[in-house]
Amino acid sequence: MKSNILLFLTAMLFLGGSMLNGASLNSKDTQGQLDKSSSSYYGFYAKPAKLTKKELEYYNKTGLISKHQMIQDDLKLVAKNTVKPAQEILDGLKNTFKAISLLKKHDVKSAKIALTSATTQFDIALKKDPSLKLVPVNMQTTFDDSPLTLANVKSIKKNALRMVNNNQPQEAVMLLSQLKNQITITTTNLPMDLYPIAVKHALNALNKGKKIDIALPLLTDALNTMVVTEIVIPMPILISQSALKDAQKLSKNDKNDKTEITKLLNLSKRQLEVAKYEGYLSKYNAEYKNISEEIDRLKNKISKGTLLVKDYDKVKSDFVSLFQKIHQGKKK
Repeated sequence: MKSNILLFLTAMLFLGGSMLNGASLNSKDTQGQLDKSSSSYYGFYAKPAKLTKKELEYYNKTGLISKHQMIQDDLKLVAKNTVKPAQEILDGLKNTFKAISLLKKHDVKSAKIALTSATTQFDIALKKDPSLKLVPVNMQTTFDDSPLTLANVKSIKKNALRMVNNNQPQEAVMLLSQLKNQITITTTNLPMDLYPIAVKHALNALNKGKKIDIALPLLTDALNTMVVTEIVIPMPILISQSALKDAQKLSKNDKNDKTEITKLLNLSKRQLEVAKYEGYLSKYNAEYKNISEEIDRLKNKISKGTLLVKDYDKVKSDFVSLFQKIHQGKKK
């Protein structure tokens, strides 16, 4: 398991890049990737990304082609709340990988040079900010869509439970996998209170004439100090929020269409329920209850013809609170 984690982290950090919509890692032209700026993946968040074929098919299928911006807005919010690493840290990390590659080729002299540079770069970064702990050095974004109706979701859960009761757990797992309906943002963090120390120990080992089989494990073990965090953003929640925003826009018109506003509020409520039945709101019961009750209140007001634009303020605030908790993420 430890070896697999090491290989995964090594590949991910070598190929540093923000990969959207299930893009997979590949090992081609690794050196060419290293020659590029290690922080280039942050460029994804600087401007709106073009829709991929998979995204386009999804949004056309669900009638939500105009909602692409909702995903962009949320990804930008994640980027805004993510501290960008100092260039010295990225360069130091790159030199560490270079040293590992050189040691595998038994080029100790060049490896020493790379590790010396890495140590110097880490020291500069820590001198600038001694409080550095976990520093994000890679972000990967994947997209899993499952545009199911609430009836579909309930049916899947019911059939999965029947399979478990009939001693068919593997079939149940396959069936429940259809409920994965999310954007996943995985961030790899470099522990600046541990990693640079391990690099110095490896360099000292080589300077004292110790063998490669002493220094190399020190460097590879250092990679296992990386901390991976994951943010899961449920697609139904994004759609629910987006439908609510569209309803508010229509409510601002002098001749607002009550029928269309009601449809949007119903869509918002259904998507919220889809997220609940898919299991995304089990940790956010209070937020779910508040939003659900506020949507019902809006529906009641529009049926009475008393709905005002400011009436949306509370539910919008509740969505903000929900996303703030979601964006806190969790360690993997």
